[in-house]
Amino acid sequence: MLKAFPGSDPCILDYLVEKKYKGVIIEATALGHVALQPRENKFSWQHSIKNAIDNGVVIGLATQCLYGTANPFVYETGRLLNGLGTINLKDMLPEVALIKLGFLLGHKLSTEQVKEKMLENLAGEFNNRITHKQFLN
Repeated sequence: MLKAFPGSDPCILDYLVEKKYKGVIIEATALGHVALQPRENKFSWQHSIKNAIDNGVVIGLATQCLYGTANPFVYETGRLLNGLGTINLKDMLPEVALIKLGFLLGHKLSTEQVKEKMLENLAGEFNNRITHKQFLN
């Protein structure tokens, strides 16, 4: 699991690809974003994410927010990440996503099967809708 924040260097993702990791959960900012400045900027994650996905690495994006859901369609950054092939993990907690990803990769599923299963609510890891009262109790 990697934590993305303003100024975080995506070279760690390149390292994980080099070491043949099969999947990575990125704990992204509020709506599930990472920095995607122009490619010349060393803090842009775009090239590293594309390279990882091109190498068969499953990339899941979970939000750092405890209340709310990641949404790839609010801003251009989310749409670009979605277009690269990342998996938007909605309101799944990053730690839960990491365990789920490891479980699925351990079952020798194809990359596409892992992506599909990551978006299935297998054990209540997604909330269809949670009210503020439910959250605060």
